[in-house]
Amino acid sequence: MRFHRIKIENLNSLSGTHEIDLEGVLSGAGLFLIHGPTGAGKSTILDAICLALYGKTPRLDAKTKHKVVGIDGVSPNDPALIMTRGTGSSRAEVEFSMSSPEGRPVRYRATWYVQRARKNPTGAFQKPERSLEVFEEQSGWRDLVAGSKKGDIDEHFGRVLQGLSFEDFQRTTLLAQFAFRQFLEADEKQRGELLARMTDGDRFKEIGKRAYLARKAAEDRLKTIDLELGGKAVLSEDEVAERSAVLARKQAEVKTLDEALAALGKKLEAWSAWQGAKERLESAEREQYSVHEEREARAVDLETLAVDRQLSPARQALDELERRVAQRDSAQAEVAKAEAVKAEAVGRRAQVAERQMGTAKTRAAASEAYESRRSELELADKAWSAWKQAQETLAAKEKEAKARELAWTKGVQAVEAILTRETGAHERLVEIDTLLGQIPQRELLLAEVSALEDRCEAQKKQRADIKRKTAALDKKREDRDRLAHEFAETSQRQASLEEAWVAAKAEVVAAEGALATLLGGAKLEEAVRLNAERKAELNTRIKRLEMLDVLRGEVVALSKALDAVEVEVARTTAEVEAFKVRVEQHEAEEKQVDERLDTKRREVELLGKVMHLVEQRSVLMPEHACPLCGSVEHPYVEAPETAPDSAHARAELETAQASLGELTAERARVKRALETARKSQSKVGDQASTVSARAASQAGELVSKRKQVADEELALGLGDGPTTPEREAARAALEGADRASSILAERSEGLRAAKSSEERARIARDQGAADLQRAENDLSNIKTIIETEESVIADAQKEIETAAVLLQGRLEALEIREPLLTTGVADARKRADRVKELTEEKKAAEAALTAARLALSEAEASRFSAAQERDRANAEHAAAEVSLVSAKAALHYEGRDPATVRAELESAEKAARLADEQAVAALAAEDTALASAEATLHAKVEAETKAKGALHEAEQAFESQRLVCGAASAEDVRKRSLDEAKRAELSALEERLAHRQTAVAAKVEDAGLALSKAEVSLQQLGEEGEASTRVAELETERGEKDATRSALQQDVGALRAELERNAAERAAQAELRTRRDAANADYEQWKLLAELIGTEEGKAFADLVQALNLSAVIERANARLAGFMERYELTQVVSESKMPRLDFLVVDRFQDNARRGTKSLSGGESFIVSLALALGLADLRSSRLRIDTLLIDEGFGSLDQKTLQDVLAALSALQEASGAQIGLISHVDAMKEVIPAQIEVVPLGDGRSKVEVRS
Repeated sequence: MRFHRIKIENLNSLSGTHEIDLEGVLSGAGLFLIHGPTGAGKSTILDAICLALYGKTPRLDAKTKHKVVGIDGVSPNDPALIMTRGTGSSRAEVEFSMSSPEGRPVRYRATWYVQRARKNPTGAFQKPERSLEVFEEQSGWRDLVAGSKKGDIDEHFGRVLQGLSFEDFQRTTLLAQFAFRQFLEADEKQRGELLARMTDGDRFKEIGKRAYLARKAAEDRLKTIDLELGGKAVLSEDEVAERSAVLARKQAEVKTLDEALAALGKKLEAWSAWQGAKERLESAEREQYSVHEEREARAVDLETLAVDRQLSPARQALDELERRVAQRDSAQAEVAKAEAVKAEAVGRRAQVAERQMGTAKTRAAASEAYESRRSELELADKAWSAWKQAQETLAAKEKEAKARELAWTKGVQAVEAILTRETGAHERLVEIDTLLGQIPQRELLLAEVSALEDRCEAQKKQRADIKRKTAALDKKREDRDRLAHEFAETSQRQASLEEAWVAAKAEVVAAEGALATLLGGAKLEEAVRLNAERKAELNTRIKRLEMLDVLRGEVVALSKALDAVEVEVARTTAEVEAFKVRVEQHEAEEKQVDERLDTKRREVELLGKVMHLVEQRSVLMPEHACPLCGSVEHPYVEAPETAPDSAHARAELETAQASLGELTAERARVKRALETARKSQSKVGDQASTVSARAASQAGELVSKRKQVADEELALGLGDGPTTPEREAARAALEGADRASSILAERSEGLRAAKSSEERARIARDQGAADLQRAENDLSNIKTIIETEESVIADAQKEIETAAVLLQGRLEALEIREPLLTTGVADARKRADRVKELTEEKKAAEAALTAARLALSEAEASRFSAAQERDRANAEHAAAEVSLVSAKAALHYEGRDPATVRAELESAEKAARLADEQAVAALAAEDTALASAEATLHAKVEAETKAKGALHEAEQAFESQRLVCGAASAEDVRKRSLDEAKRAELSALEERLAHRQTAVAAKVEDAGLALSKAEVSLQQLGEEGEASTRVAELETERGEKDATRSALQQDVGALRAELERNAAERAAQAELRTRRDAANADYEQWKLLAELIGTEEGKAFADLVQALNLSAVIERANARLAGFMERYELTQVVSESKMPRLDFLVVDRFQDNARRGTKSLSGGESFIVSLALALGLADLRSSRLRIDTLLIDEGFGSLDQKTLQDVLAALSALQEASGAQIGLISHVDAMKEVIPAQIEVVPLGDGRSKVEVRS
C-alpha cells in the first residue's frame, strides 16, 4: 500500500480545502516530516486518511471513552464531530495504490463525506457517505461503490484493502499517538489476545480443543465397545448341534401333519362343493318354475302389447297429421298479424311527414333572426372587451398598492429587529470576555489537558491492572491451597491402590492352584478338547437314532400312501369309462335336438309366409293386379268372411316361434353339457395318468427308504427294535460331558477374572503414581508463580505512586488543587472545554455584530425605496378607477355579456336545425319500417300456402296406414293404442321374462354339472355316507391335528429364533472385536496428540503458537532496536519446562547483560523500544501485504538530541532498505533541521490552520 494524494476539507482546525501531493514536491523524499505546534492539526491529517479508508479514526473509535460533548443527537464517538465548527460539510479523500495478484499496482480513490442538514452550520448531522473509485488508463476514474449503507461499503473496501483491518492498519501503516506503547505495557494475556487477532489465534485454540475432544470421544468409543463385548453371551458348539437335531425332528413331524391336514382339507372342500351345488340346483329349479308361472299370468297383457305394435305405423301417421294441422293454424295467425303491422306502419308515416314540414319552417326563421343581429353583436363585443380590460387594470393596481404598503411596513419592522440583534451581540461579547478572564492559565490548559487525560487514563488502567493481578494472585493462592490438599489426598489414595494390587495378585495365585488341582496335572487345553470330542460323538449318535425313527415313520407313511394311490388308480380308470359313456349319450341327444330344431324352423318359415299373404290382402284394390299372383280378381277382399282367420294363423305363428326359442335354448344346454362332459373326460384321463405316475414314483421311493433303514440299523448295531433306550443312554452320557465342560469353564473364567482384576489394580496403581507426581509438580509451579507475581505487583504499585505525584504537580501548575487526581483532571477538561466553547461563541458573536450592522444599513435603504414605490402605486390605482367608469357606460344589452346573447341566438338556430334533421330521419325510418312490414306479410302468406300443402300430404298418409291396420277412424287408432307408460311397462315385462327364462335355464344346467362333478370328487376321495355327519367327523379330526401342529410349530419357531439369535450374536461379537482393535488404535493416536496440544478449552496450543509468534516479533524488533541504540535488546521469558512465554525482558549490555523489566526504562527508552516492537509487529503483519507508506505520530519529544539523531538515522536506513516512504509527525523543532522534506501545519488564529508542503 502506498499513498499518493490526500485532500482535506473542513476537518477540525483545517478549515477550507487542503491538498497534500505525495507525488509532487515530496515524490523523491523517502523520509518526510509533518510539523506544527501542539493542537495545530497534525494528527488531523492521519484522521483524514483513516476516515477515507475506514470511516472512523483512532481518537474517535467507538471503543474509546473520550469525554466529548455530543450535539444534535450525535454520539460522543461519532466521526462527524471532526467537522470544523461553523461549516456545513466536511470531506476526506485519499488516493492510494495496492498491488494486484499479478504484482501490478492499481490506483484507487477513497472518499468520506458528511454534511449538516441543507449544509447549514447549525443543522443536524446527516448520515456519512463513503465512495471508492478505481483508475483505468482508458476511461479514467470509475465508481466501484458509493453510498451510506455500511455493509456494502465495508465489503468492497475490505476486498480492495486485501483484508487489512482498521486495527492492523494502525499496527502496520499508521502508528498513532501512544498506540505503539500498548504492546510494551501489556501483560501476557493482553499480548496473547493481540497476537491472536493478528494471526487468527482462535483457529489454533479450536485445533487444541478438537484434539482434546477427539481423544475423549475415542476413549468413550473404546469403553462402549468393551461394554458391548461384556454383554454378548453365545451357545457352545455342542449346544448348537443338540438344538439343530431337535429342530430337524420337529420340522419332520410338522411336515407329516401338514400332509394329513391337506388331505382333510380336500375332503372338506369336496363335501362343501357337493352341498353348495345341490343347493344351487334346487334354487335354480324353483326360479325356473316361477318364471313359467309369471308368463302364464301375464299372457293377456302380452297379447295387448302385440296389437299395439301392429297399430304403430297408423299412430305415427296420425301424430304427423295433427302436427301439420297445428302448423297450418299457426301460419294463418301469422298472416293476420303481419297485415295489422302493415296498416299501423302506414298511419305512423303520415303523422311523421306532417311534423317534418313544421320543423323545416322553424329552422328557416331561426337562421334569419341570427343573421339580422350579427353586426350589432360585433360592436357590443368591442365595448365589453374594453370594460373587462379596465377591471383587470384596476385589480392589478390595487394589488400592487397593497404589496408596496406591506413591503414598507416590513422594512420598518426589519430595522427595529436588527437594532435589537446588534445590541444583544454587543452585550454577549462583553459577557464572554468577562467569563474568559475568570479562567486562569487558558493557553497552558488547552495545551496540557489531553496529555493529562491520557496520563490519568493510563493510571486508571495501571490500577485496574494491579487490581486484576491481585485478584488473580488471590485465585492462585487458593489454587495453591487446593493443590496442597489434593496432593495429600492423592498420597493416601496411592497407598490404598498399592494394597488393592497386592490383594488382587494373591487372588490370581489361588485361582491358578484350584484349576491345577481340578486338571490333575493335565493341560487345560487338552482336557477341553477331549471333552468336546466326546460330546460331539454322543450328539452324532443321538442325531442318527432320531433320524432312524424318522426314516421308519416315512416307510410306514409311504406304504399307506402307496395303497391309497393304487385305490385311486382303479377309481380314476372307472371314471374315465363312465365319462366316455356320458359323452356318447350327449352326442346322440345333440343330434336329436338338431333334427327337431330344423323341423321347427321350417314350420315357422311357412307360417310367416302365410301371415305375409294375409297382410298383403288389405292393400289390394279393385281392378288392380295382385303383387303376388298377378290376378285382378280378389275374392277374399270382396267376401272377407270366406277368407281364412288371420288371428288363428298369427297365434299358430307365435306358438311356433316360442317352440323354436325353447328348442334353441335346449340345444345350447345340450351343447354345454357335451362340452362339460368332454372336458371332464379329458381331466379325469389326465388325473388317471398322474395317479399312475405317482404310484410308480412312490413304489421306487419306498424301496429306497427301506434300504436306508436297513443300512442305518446295521451301522448303529441295532435290530428292528425301538431306539428309545439307546437315545436315553447317549443323552445321559452327554449330560455328564456338559457338566464337566461347565466346571472347566467356571474355573477358567474365575482365573481370567482374577487376572483381569489384578491388571486393573496394577494400572490404577501406576496411574495413581503418575497423578501423585503431577500434583507435586503443579504445587511447586504455582508457588513459584505466586512469588514472581507478588514482586511484579509491588513494583507496579511504586510506579503508580511516582506517576501520581508528577500528575498532581502539573495540575497545580494549572491552578487546579483537588485531592483526587481524577476529579482534578476532569476539572481541567471542563475548563478547557469551556475555554473552547467561549472562544467559539466569541467568534460567533463578533460575526453576528458585524452582520447586524451591515444588515441595518441595507434595511434603512430598503425602507426608503419601499415608501417611494408605495406612493407611485396609489396614484396609478386612482387613474384605473376613472377608466373603469368610462368603459362601463359604453356597454350594450343593459350590461349583459355579448357572448351570452350570441350564444342564445346560436343555440336557438342550432335547436331548430337539429329538430328538422331529426324529423327527416324519423320519416326515413318510417319508410323503412313500412317496407319491412310488406316483406314480412309476403313471407307469411307463402308459409301459409306451404303448410296447407303439407297438411294434405299428411291426411293421405294417415288414410293409407289406417286402411292397412284395419282401423275405422283416427279415434279408433287412439282408442286401441296403449299409452307410453303402459307400452314401456309391458315391453320391459316381455324383455325381463325372456332374459330370466334364458338365465334360469343356464343356472339349472350349471348347477347340475357342478353337482355331478362334486359327486365324482367324493367318490375319488373315498367319501360316502350322510353329508352333515361326515363333515362333523372331518372337522373334529382337523381341529385335533391343528392343535398338535401349532404346538410343534411354536417349538420350531423358538428353536429357530434361538439359533438365529446365537448366530447373530457370534457375528456381532466378531465384528465388535474388529471394531475394538480399530478403536484402540485410534485412541492411542489421539491420546498421544492430546498429551502434546489438547486441553478442554484449547488454550495450550493457542498459547504455544502465540509464544512462537512473539519470538518472531522480538527477533524483528531487535533488528530495529540495534539501529536505534546499542545498549538494549529484548529477550523472551522461558518457563521451567523450557517453553517460551508471552513475556519478555530487556537485556542491558552496559550492565553486564543484566536482565530487567521493561518498566525500568526511561520515557525516551520506552519510546524507542515501543517503536522497535511496533515496527516488528508491522513486519509480521505485512509479510503478506507490502506496505510502501509508514506514518508515525509523536513520541519524539521524549528523546535527547543524540538518541533522536540515532533514531532518525535508523529510520532513514529502514526507508532505503525497504523503499517505503516514512512520515514522522512531531512538534519538535530539532527535527526540522534534520528532515528537509516537510508538511507544515501553520496556525492562522481563531483555532484554524493551513497546510504548506516544502522540500
